[in-house]
Amino acid sequence: MRCAGQDGPLAFLVADTGALLIAGEGAAIQAFNQAVGLALPGPASAID
Repeated sequence: MRCAGQDGPLAFLVADTGALLIAGEGAAIQAFNQAVGLALPGPASAID
């Protein structure tokens, strides 16, 4: 992505139910995970 004359990364989570721009907000990512039914039962699953 180019913004203010500089190139930078842009990341999204995408599922059949929609997309979420990754902006470093944990609560938004957790809400998206719940909406799409992603289950991470423990830290090892999250890392994978």
